[in-house]
Amino acid sequence: MVLNGRITNIQSFVVIIFAFILKKTDTRSCPASLSTVVDVERCPRNELEWKARAKLYNCRSINQSCVDPEYFEYHCVLNTNGTRLLELCAPPANIYASSCAEFNFYGNLIQESSISCSDAFVPCQNVYRSTEAYKYQSCYDIVHHVDIKGDQFNQHSTNLSGSTDNVEDKVHLNLGLILAIAFGCFALGACSAMMLIFLRNMRRHSTETIETSAEYMDDQLTTYRTKSIWNSLWQLLLDVLCLVHVFR
Repeated sequence: MVLNGRITNIQSFVVIIFAFILKKTDTRSCPASLSTVVDVERCPRNELEWKARAKLYNCRSINQSCVDPEYFEYHCVLNTNGTRLLELCAPPANIYASSCAEFNFYGNLIQESSISCSDAFVPCQNVYRSTEAYKYQSCYDIVHHVDIKGDQFNQHSTNLSGSTDNVEDKVHLNLGLILAIAFGCFALGACSAMMLIFLRNMRRHSTETIETSAEYMDDQLTTYRTKSIWNSLWQLLLDVLCLVHVFR
């Protein structure tokens, strides 16, 4: 059991050393690649587009002494900062650790980036060829600040400012609407208050008019009754005087 464990450890160590040597020999520096580098807005989205761009570049026709012409191939990868997309001709390399592919200007070579795409919507393989970078579009989307997980577009530099402007527009719109509603309610309340005061004054005036009319009628009636009483008394006095005159 102990011997088997030691053999397993030795095998693992040999595999690690072999992978390290393979990685070092796989990536080749080529100064001729620098003269082919071009900044682009987008990289090929599929194998058909990749082959079309490779045919247009015709990397095999470029004079270089790094590798055989058939191994000087078209690439579209990130720069080392992950802020630009680059088209160029370079010797292909194996990309390890589910990382994006990039071009190192100092080393003049294609290598794996520090940017991982293992959690992307289409994750990178543990090991893949740099000439198959088009299969992992999430690496290209990083340049445009798109969420690498592929759930939602999150374009920080462009859409964030646009969203802020939209929010501000909505705030201004809502504020104007609120002010308009508040002014309308105030005007309606003021009109209602003025109407209520007007109706109350009219009612009071009507009441006072009615009361005044009633008092006037009472006064007239009292005056009429008083005059009637005096007339009756006067007539009675006249009648008495007439009777006295007759019986004399």
